[in-house]
Amino acid sequence: MEALTATIRFVIWLLLGGLALVVAYKMLSGRINMKGLLEDKMSGELSPGRLQLLLFTLIGAGSYLGMTAAISGESPTGLPEVPEPLLLSVAGSNLAYLGGKTYSRLSAAGVVNRLIDFIGKGT
Repeated sequence: MEALTATIRFVIWLLLGGLALVVAYKMLSGRINMKGLLEDKMSGELSPGRLQLLLFTLIGAGSYLGMTAAISGESPTGLPEVPEPLLLSVAGSNLAYLGGKTYSRLSAAGVVNRLIDFIGKGT
C-alpha cells in the first residue's frame, strides 16, 4: 500500500510540474497573452499596485507550495494550515491594491475632489 501511495504522489507531482512547464513555455513563447498584465489601464504605465499584488501572490503561493511539499514526505491527512502571517500579507496586498484602484477610479470621476470640497465647506 505504501508503494501505491508513493507512486500516486510521484504522478501527481509529475503532472503538476508538467503543467507548470507547459504554462511557462506558452507564456514565454507569447501564446498566452501577457500584454498589459502589469500596466495601469488608464495611464498605460507600469502599475505598482499590480506589481506588488502579483509579487505577494506568487510569494504566498510558493510558500504554501513549499509547506505542502515539506509534509508530503510524511503521511499527510490533509493540506497544511495557512499561517496567519501569510494570510494577512496576501490579504493586505489585495486590500492595498483594491484601495488604490478605488481611489484612482474615484479621482478620475472627480468624486474625490467633490468630497474634499464638501468636507471643507462643512467645517
